[in-house]
Amino acid sequence: MATMDDNVNFSSSMGRIRKQIDNGLKSSESFGNGCNGLKGFNGFNGCTDDIKGINLRPLYFRWLIDKLDSKMVRKYSSLLMHLFNDTFVENEKVPMDVNRARDGVALRKRFVSEHSEFGDSELESIIYEDCSWLEMLVALAERIDDQMMFDMNLGNRTNTWFWIIIEQMDLDKFDENGYVFSFVKDKLSRFIRREYENGGKNGIFKCNRDVRKVEVWYQMQEWFDENSPKIKF
Repeated sequence: MATMDDNVNFSSSMGRIRKQIDNGLKSSESFGNGCNGLKGFNGFNGCTDDIKGINLRPLYFRWLIDKLDSKMVRKYSSLLMHLFNDTFVENEKVPMDVNRARDGVALRKRFVSEHSEFGDSELESIIYEDCSWLEMLVALAERIDDQMMFDMNLGNRTNTWFWIIIEQMDLDKFDENGYVFSFVKDKLSRFIRREYENGGKNGIFKCNRDVRKVEVWYQMQEWFDENSPKIKF
């Protein structure tokens, strides 16, 4: 259970990240422009040889949420920061969920390939961390789009699948008006411990059977099989 210190420390961390992003770029701008995207960010004023000491976590966070609808990002900014700062790990009873963590961590390789201007010391701020919930969910949404629901006429729908998953997890009520650190922390912890109820409550996908020992990928497939005809994509 989260303590008061946890709440204070986490709120302080979120505040610093939000301030760094707001000071560096307006919400409509993208971090995905190499050095140019960093102008004004944390005191960095352009491409020079001296860029050591920059913490890439805010930049990487922005790169991840740029895959999502900007209006939804603003509506759920605290939740997204929470997901970015909370660790996803597989339950020992469902070891194959390690694949979801691997997919999440693999996003960092793409991020790094787009930011070759940084050296090893800067990249260490993200490369050696455990997978975050945000990484796992973004990677899962991308895999759904690539392998299951791709439609050439509709284009990339990673954003669509991401917010469907958020709704399935009952996290959609934690917008800027409803976000409570301890409640979100508890829900994520319940998932890790696989404390599901009938119908998948407290899980990622609400399926019509007990899925506590079913890996996330197959939960997702089962949920889509059950619900695709009912959902407007």
